[in-house]
Amino acid sequence: MTKKEQRVLALNARRALTHEERAQKCLAVCNALETIPELASAGVIFSYLAVEDEIDLSSYDKAARLT
Repeated sequence: MTKKEQRVLALNARRALTHEERAQKCLAVCNALETIPELASAGVIFSYLAVEDEIDLSSYDKAARLT
């Protein structure tokens, strides 16, 4: 399978998620990010604002600002 084919499969799988499933998975990613020591000790963390069906990191962004 080519990289392009893998990307299409991944995008289709992500787009097939319900709103609730996407929210749960986004929260799981954010929780996992909080356990990475290098991120916890970083002075600056670059992030992004999710659009459409991208992973929403806003809960991690908020948590990172509070530490």
